[in-house]
Amino acid sequence: MRRRSPLFGLSLALLVAISGCPSSPSSPSTPSEPESVASVDVTPASSDILVGETVQLTATPRSASGGTLAGRTVTWSSSNTTVASVVSSGVVTGVAAGQATITATSEGRSSTATVNVSERPVAAVEIDPAGPIDLFTTQSLQLAATTRDDQNNVLTGRTVTWSTDAAGVADVDSSGVVTAAGPGTAEISAEAEGVTGSVSVIVTDPGPVFISQVSPDPLVEGQAATLTGTGFSATPSFNTVTVDGVPATVTQASTTSLEITVPSFPCLPRRGVDVIASVAGETSPAAAATVSPAGQLTMAVGDQVT
Repeated sequence: MRRRSPLFGLSLALLVAISGCPSSPSSPSTPSEPESVASVDVTPASSDILVGETVQLTATPRSASGGTLAGRTVTWSSSNTTVASVVSSGVVTGVAAGQATITATSEGRSSTATVNVSERPVAAVEIDPAGPIDLFTTQSLQLAATTRDDQNNVLTGRTVTWSTDAAGVADVDSSGVVTAAGPGTAEISAEAEGVTGSVSVIVTDPGPVFISQVSPDPLVEGQAATLTGTGFSATPSFNTVTVDGVPATVTQASTTSLEITVPSFPCLPRRGVDVIASVAGETSPAAAATVSPAGQLTMAVGDQVT
């Protein structure tokens, strides 16, 4: 029988001892800290928009290594809200012409973008009255020009230049006042930023003014009346009408008819009056009419009141 070496027994004893020792507990893992924001990128870095337009800016928070950090809170601000405003989503709106700096901030780190805002260009020029306009020689009329953008919004503060293609017929000054010079047709234009609007002006010599009929009969103070005749101006303000020497308001006009409001005559009874019309220095003969106070009842023989 073979005898085992004493070293064999010692090795076996050490192995048993080692395998029987309890293992030491493992250390708990420590969660890693989230990366902090080291910089913020804003795109686009520069934008050009018109008043009323918008542009979307995007902010990207990044780590020190340049990696994108998702889920970080970003706040937006504008250096000049009267030029450009910005909302929490990064949408910028042009308010008025100028330049504004838009800032995006995340965890104390910021970056900016520049927004240039320009006025909306003129797309149309409207002239009032629209015409065609009838004038007698020597008469003047104030025209007004309105500038509008491509969305039909009124644009204020734009420079308008007036011109005529026939100064011998109708001339126009820098404020838009047209003066009739002689018979014919002229085109009056208003130009703003290369866009032009125009209106035709037809000039004739004034003819005799004549009232052939005044209705109703009788006229009633404060009520409407119609004058029929010739030589009137189609522009109400160019006609002057008096009833018993008192001016009446001309509300509508054509070359053959005038609508007026009969003036009031306090404390005067029903009576006969003269109606006279004047246009461009021409005055009609007096037309006879009767005027009654407002509220006075007019009855014919045999009429009854119930």
